[in-house]
Amino acid sequence: MLIFVAHWGKEEEAMPTEYEKEWATFLMQQGVDIVIGGHPHILQPYGRMSDDQGHNMLIFYSLGNFVSTQQTLTGLLEGMASFTIQKSVKNGVTTIDILDPTVKPMVMHYNKDEGVFNPYMLEDYTEELASQHGVKEIIGDEFTLANLQAKFKEIMSMNVEPSTRTDLLDVSFDYELNMIDSNGNVVEDTWSVSAEDYLAGQGNSSGSDSSDDSSDSSDDGSYDDSSYDDSSYDDSYDDSYDDSYDDSYDDSYDEDY
Repeated sequence: MLIFVAHWGKEEEAMPTEYEKEWATFLMQQGVDIVIGGHPHILQPYGRMSDDQGHNMLIFYSLGNFVSTQQTLTGLLEGMASFTIQKSVKNGVTTIDILDPTVKPMVMHYNKDEGVFNPYMLEDYTEELASQHGVKEIIGDEFTLANLQAKFKEIMSMNVEPSTRTDLLDVSFDYELNMIDSNGNVVEDTWSVSAEDYLAGQGNSSGSDSSDDSSDSSDDGSYDDSSYDDSSYDDSYDDSYDDSYDDSYDDSYDEDY
């Protein structure tokens, strides 16, 4: 069983970038079983990847923050991943299965005047607590339990199409988080699709107050990944990756991660 913790992605972006997706495919090809990602400071979707060669992998692209004093609704919405690793031995043959993956929504609550800083499971959070959150002084009525529930469902509903490209496997990052190729040139990301553009293409609103489908429901529990579509993955993936990858990325940038 191989679990890989990835530090990747664009800050404040709910849709995984092309860089994330290329590395996800590469990691799956190397036999990684589970990927747990972070760095964007907000939630991203999760699901399973597989191909015709028998490779499969559970991936949580980003679980957001845990304890922070972020000042946006998406920065305060977070997730707790869970799954079961089951080992079975039959007739001398050992098999390992990853069962029941979920992401349970959470929220980071704080009120500096009251000296309160505490993450909550979203199922335990209330509109009364939301009304006392310190972030309301900054973003006002956008921060509500209903909007947190709606935003969680919106992010988890996004379908991530796996990538078969290998253009970004050997880039590094400078202090401004620009991608840099092996010749020192900045690489423009012309492949990634933002969550805003994705949702616009689906005919959905990306506004945090679009809570019509959840405000009358108390079901804010864990998200089921059964709708995750990995069927578009092309197993003709180019495995000629050069392992001279430059890992000189400076991760001192993050202040809340």
